[in-house]
Amino acid sequence: MKALPVSVVLLAALITAGCGGEPVDEPAAAAAAPQVTETSAPPSETATPTPTPVPITIEEAGSAYLALVAPSNALADQAQAAVAAEDWAQLRVVAAQLAAADRAFADGLLAAEWPPGAQSAVDSLVAELAGDIQGNLAVAASTTDEELSLAFERFSTPGTSAQQLRMILGLDNVSVG
Repeated sequence: MKALPVSVVLLAALITAGCGGEPVDEPAAAAAAPQVTETSAPPSETATPTPTPVPITIEEAGSAYLALVAPSNALADQAQAAVAAEDWAQLRVVAAQLAAADRAFADGLLAAEWPPGAQSAVDSLVAELAGDIQGNLAVAASTTDEELSLAFERFSTPGTSAQQLRMILGLDNVSVG
């Protein structure tokens, strides 16, 4: 039989001592163990840098504009169809819906992020929409042909801000009629 080196015997004794034997009195063991206090490093005096926002691209802004204007455009087509058919009752209904859609469009324009150079066209378009909303509300509220005719007269010449904004955003021209 070959003798084991002393280091192997001691290692085996230490391993088996941890696996069984007499229970250790934990409070006594804790009192006998050296006390170590942890200290944390002082908080950093340099602030965490905030990321620089990436401006919206022309393409993203164009897509946002088209999504915002779509409901108003669909209702404007319905209003034009009602005028072509001389269906004044339908026109009044659509005009009320168009006033609400234009308000939502204007609110969306105001809330959206726009690339540099587009904000003045957005502001002009919102101002034009305010006039259109008032005109559509007057059409919707009309009860006689005379009131309807007066409401039409309140509409100003269509503005150019939508076309200007579309040009800035690289979109196709506004369709007419």
